[in-house]
Amino acid sequence: MACWLSESQELTLSLLDDLSSEMLDIRQSEKVNLPLWEFGHVAWFSELWIHRKGLSDNPSFLKGSDHFYNSSNIAHDTRWQLELPNVTQTRSYLVGIFNQTQSLLVNSIDLQTAYFVQLAIFHQDMHNEAFAYTRQSLGYPLPEHLQKRFEEKKLEIETLNTLLSSRGDIEFDARSFQMGAQPGQGFFFDNEKWSHTVALEPFAISPSLVTNQEIIDFLSQAGADLKPEYWEFRSGEWFERRFTQWRKLSPQAIAVHLSYDLAQAYCAWKGRRLPTEAEWQCLGESSAFHSGQVAHSFTWEWTSSVFSPFVGFSSDPYHDYSEPWMDGHHQVLRGASWITPDRMKRPGYRNFYQKHRSDIFCGFRTCAM
Repeated sequence: MACWLSESQELTLSLLDDLSSEMLDIRQSEKVNLPLWEFGHVAWFSELWIHRKGLSDNPSFLKGSDHFYNSSNIAHDTRWQLELPNVTQTRSYLVGIFNQTQSLLVNSIDLQTAYFVQLAIFHQDMHNEAFAYTRQSLGYPLPEHLQKRFEEKKLEIETLNTLLSSRGDIEFDARSFQMGAQPGQGFFFDNEKWSHTVALEPFAISPSLVTNQEIIDFLSQAGADLKPEYWEFRSGEWFERRFTQWRKLSPQAIAVHLSYDLAQAYCAWKGRRLPTEAEWQCLGESSAFHSGQVAHSFTWEWTSSVFSPFVGFSSDPYHDYSEPWMDGHHQVLRGASWITPDRMKRPGYRNFYQKHRSDIFCGFRTCAM
């Protein structure tokens, strides 16, 4: 875990250190967090669960940290009104908590501590991904090493998707399918509890994700008012913005930054449908499909499943991870994105967002009706 922690911390600092004061000072937005608040929150979360044992009565490395960074108590819009520590203090907080945790990992730790260390690392990984899609939203560049990773992963998955698109749907017979976590299988999030049997009807699912050309075809008939968030139609051609750069749309590339609402409209036009999360996982675990589907993921994939509890669900100590969002207004996404670290990639991982969100790295595949 020490290696995982170092990797996550190095990425966090690289995403912080090239931001100017002007880039840190952004207007209030529903979609993204105030960057300086979010970096401090990453350090606070790790400190709270690893070093303060989840108890706010235990002293913090940074005076007043609970007042600044407790996301459970501080509403999104309120974060812009706080007199936050400056960037130097925030970075010092991140480094200080990282050093404390690395010192802890020099010796053996008990299972409970190991759980919270892994939770904190995954929490930091998720925010690193959020820092990346925040840059997409704001039109900021990626650090050079991340831009290189983005381009390499984009080329890899486009090549694979083009190969898979030449095949027809993969057909599955009716079956009973196990979904959810089992005790003792290692780390999992509370929304994966517990393993249960799902009865699947026969279904046929595309081995490839929807491409830009397929969305263009849809827009030409359904109306350009449904266009993806970062697309523009100029002089008879479609362009898309990737971070700072506007580029001509590559027709065969996987379509990214598509909302659930757009995906549903596309499916209605195409006479197809989104897979359920059980169907998606069945595909991902099937030997009939390309091995390592999740490992090769470039974008999260919308499913038709509303984010809701499995039978036997109960919140883990971090109560606000899942339960508040099981409100009927969030959809399950499966897979991973180009920036999701390998340690988090599992077919059973459940991501979730509201239907209108398209700022995240999200696309979709379809099933036959």
